[in-house]
Amino acid sequence: MLVVVGLVVLSRVGMSFAMDALNIHLKKEPVEIRRGLADVPRILGQWEAVGDDQRLSEEFIEELGTDQFLTRSYEHADGRFLQLHLAYYTGMIDAVPHVPDRCLVATGGFDLEQLPENLPLNINQPTWKKVDDSWFEAGIEDPLTGRITDVFIPSDDLSLRTSSFIRSDQPGTVLWGGYFFVANGKFAATPESVKRLAFDPSQKMAYYCKVQLVTQLKRRQDRSEFVDASREFLELLLPYLMRSLPDWRSLSAALESS
Repeated sequence: MLVVVGLVVLSRVGMSFAMDALNIHLKKEPVEIRRGLADVPRILGQWEAVGDDQRLSEEFIEELGTDQFLTRSYEHADGRFLQLHLAYYTGMIDAVPHVPDRCLVATGGFDLEQLPENLPLNINQPTWKKVDDSWFEAGIEDPLTGRITDVFIPSDDLSLRTSSFIRSDQPGTVLWGGYFFVANGKFAATPESVKRLAFDPSQKMAYYCKVQLVTQLKRRQDRSEFVDASREFLELLLPYLMRSLPDWRSLSAALESS
């Protein structure tokens, strides 16, 4: 028995040594969010928040899997409407992210009309400066002090995973939903791709933030209206969102130099 116990201990020590030598991290360290998601401004260009931020019950928060979230509705000056939902996860990543094409059908009473499709947003904000192959730099002005804060935005392509939904009791209207993730300083469009980023064995830390937009349109209107509104809104939102999320550029540089 002592021999068996000794072999088990040696195998665990050997595996741990091998994982360290190969820079493999199966257990991820959490990364604290820098600012609460509610710090996203209630006015973004011509988009202005309407009503109070949505409050969730303790049961729903437990189901969501995080207490770092924001659900807020915005209306454009021309009458367009978007509901924004943000949810932040870190450390041990949820294996099944909550996304519209699953949750609206399973619990919302909707039928999926159009299967999810990843639609490139082609965001092109002229005020952002490309600093390298991975990052844009953007400046945010504090409305009270006038000070400029520099934030870094991933430069990889951003796609919105978009679906449409209908309900039998709401004929003539279509609910459009789209989402993507920011995970370890990169964009991801699908639950599968965000898990690959967050569970990258070479990364010691892990986080992801789901960014979800929903709107309701008349049936005669096509998805391009939703995609165009999402693009316009996200160009304004992203600098403030990245101000709240971990500064992955600095974290990565610190890990490489340690």
